[in-house]
Amino acid sequence: MGHSVTHMYSVILSKSVHLLPRYYTFTQTYRKISLNTVTDTLKIQSGIFRSISESPPVDFLQKFLVNIHDSTGLPWWATIICTTIFLRSTITIPLAVYQNYILAKVYNVNKELAELSKELKKEVAIAIKLYQWDEKVAKYHYKRSLKKQWNKLIIRDNCHPVKASLLIWFQIPLWISFSVALRNLAYKLPESNLNNDIIYNQLSIEGFGWISNLTQIDPFFILPLTFGLINLGIIEIQSLSKTGPPTKFQKYVFWFFTDLSMMYWMNGY
Repeated sequence: MGHSVTHMYSVILSKSVHLLPRYYTFTQTYRKISLNTVTDTLKIQSGIFRSISESPPVDFLQKFLVNIHDSTGLPWWATIICTTIFLRSTITIPLAVYQNYILAKVYNVNKELAELSKELKKEVAIAIKLYQWDEKVAKYHYKRSLKKQWNKLIIRDNCHPVKASLLIWFQIPLWISFSVALRNLAYKLPESNLNNDIIYNQLSIEGFGWISNLTQIDPFFILPLTFGLINLGIIEIQSLSKTGPPTKFQKYVFWFFTDLSMMYWMNGY
């Protein structure tokens, strides 16, 4: 019995030893493919980040920040806050007001369309009896007529819902460009020269409170937590302020900005 068990293990071990070179070859090939994939991914990401870092909007905002700092004589922490307030006051807030103006018009159009839809249903019911329409044909003509009425009302009030999304298309690029511009200043990018070295040294001593060095992260994570909660609060308030049930597009926008705020929050940590 002992001899048979020993023989069985010797057979298994001999087969395993025979298969080891093939397994190692597969593992080495798999690792080589994995490393190549990771390397290629990192190169792509590096290229994307470099393109954003050297883009004209980021370069403009970077120079804009430096000019405000040099012309006002404010410390860098105050320069960043004042620039943020200025950009929000001149771009974000006017677009937000315009967005609410368009959404209010769309809401009124929907109320008017609801009354028109009742009349259309009556007309379709009459047409079903007169022209012997089946359910499919009746639905087609109803939806077609309702869409025509919707387009007429939108043109009349000049309130296409796409106009309400202008805030998104301006705010997101502005936020990304401004964030990258600040990152460039903190990391002496896109190139290291004497001017960037001077700005870097200024940032390292012109902080505030518990963040004396603006080139380093918040040691207590107060700012990332505060900004994350404020953004989530603003998104929730905007969601609650809308009258009527949200559309699919509004739901997607809500969850997109919620996820974006969470990602920004976690990135701060």
